[in-house]
Amino acid sequence: MTTLTSTVSDHAAASMSGWTEIVDIYLPETITTPWGTLAILRVASYPVEVKFFAPGLAPEPTGTRNSAAVYKSWPMKRGPVANSSGEFNDTFTISGSNVSGEWAAMLTDVDWRRARMMIRKVPIQAPAVLTHNDAVILFTGFVRSARISLEAVTLSVSSDIGSFQQTFPSATFHPSCRFRYGDDFCGTIKWSPANYKPELTCTSGSDRLALWASLTEDAGTEASFGTDLVNALADSAITTSTALSGFEGYKVKSSSTDSEWFSADFSGANAARWGILTQGYWIIPDSQHGLANAALEPYISFDFGTAKTPRLWRVKGVPGLGREALCRLLLLFGSSNGTTWNHVSYFEHPAEQYKMFDWNVPNATAYRYWRICMRTRWATGKLAPVLKTVEAYENGRNYWRGGRITFAADTPTAALRGISRTVSASYYHTLQLDRPLPATPVVGSDKFSLQRGCTNSWNHCCEHGNWANHGGWPDALGTELAADASGNTQDASVGGFAGAPLQRHIS
Repeated sequence: MTTLTSTVSDHAAASMSGWTEIVDIYLPETITTPWGTLAILRVASYPVEVKFFAPGLAPEPTGTRNSAAVYKSWPMKRGPVANSSGEFNDTFTISGSNVSGEWAAMLTDVDWRRARMMIRKVPIQAPAVLTHNDAVILFTGFVRSARISLEAVTLSVSSDIGSFQQTFPSATFHPSCRFRYGDDFCGTIKWSPANYKPELTCTSGSDRLALWASLTEDAGTEASFGTDLVNALADSAITTSTALSGFEGYKVKSSSTDSEWFSADFSGANAARWGILTQGYWIIPDSQHGLANAALEPYISFDFGTAKTPRLWRVKGVPGLGREALCRLLLLFGSSNGTTWNHVSYFEHPAEQYKMFDWNVPNATAYRYWRICMRTRWATGKLAPVLKTVEAYENGRNYWRGGRITFAADTPTAALRGISRTVSASYYHTLQLDRPLPATPVVGSDKFSLQRGCTNSWNHCCEHGNWANHGGWPDALGTELAADASGNTQDASVGGFAGAPLQRHIS
């Protein structure tokens, strides 16, 4: 339990005492307010302004932590906390009267999806001189939504630490997660060193491209992926669960011709590898169940000879054969001995042909053997084609993609103070921003914080290793059809089952 300061505890026990709530609202960009140009709104529900201290921890910028601050009066009311077990668990609203049409327009322009908030309760009739510790934090978290009218401002907020008893979502969902990276629903620790850098100093760059020497999470550059580990392998080092004659697994190497790719053999007795025909249905055998099973077929395995840490895989489905020839859900496993496999990550291959797609695995560990399993396809029909090309690189990239940089409130360049931008791509020592900064950062002077982010997609959640908490809409990844919608079969030479009627399987 947190120990309160004597000033706070004495005041709470007094027969006559007074309290007020002070609110720090951290905006993604500087705006013009009736109180000046600000990136942090400091307001209080007290009828007059309150003089206290800024918070002493994130998201307060390091340069202003625990410093004296003035909280302007803003008549507002905090609603009760919602304790339901649904999506809006541990949320509440704050409503304040509007000041003017200009005030409403100012707040409407704010990107509230990036705004953060801290609410504290402080004594206002304390007999002693207050210090920055004489406060109680009631809430810290995100602004989920904002409703602005000429009469009122209503903010819906969600706490980072609202409920440690919360049961997080455990089902596999897709495609658009309704949570935010590191919020109380996502479950990832937002302010851990791996996900947050509180203070970085610019070493070079421009208004859209910035270089910071302390960023070492990405080893790949924009111009180079590094050395392809797969293409250098001997053909015998690439093995598969089963391969259709003429379409062996080693043909996924980038040196192969366009007419070559890996296709699994589901003809004859091999049909049972995918499913067992039972009264017109293909039933998934016990050995093929689940979404983290290294025995799932078809699979392709790579023996790199020594332990490697491929943080970037690049894959391409078989082009020119339609959506039924494109993989959908792929699984990645690593092994030190080629026998005991550890699940590493998932990847949903986009439903596009003729294009290589990046499969980022930033937290990969070193294994000698690696395996890719195919779990589902984008459409029913051909089952044999698996992958056209597979590449693997140890130099990862885009670790900070989807994240956010925010310049300090006291950074030397005035035009950058409080400015925030989304990271569209990240490479070795390099961040690319989604839009230009109002000024070029001064080398060795301007400082900012960097927070890892998420695009709310299934693949990005998998990059964080946080797929168990993904909260997009259900997509029934565990149920597929083994033939086309009419139950038509196809010869094994073109990727289908042969000699069976209504060929479907269920899970």
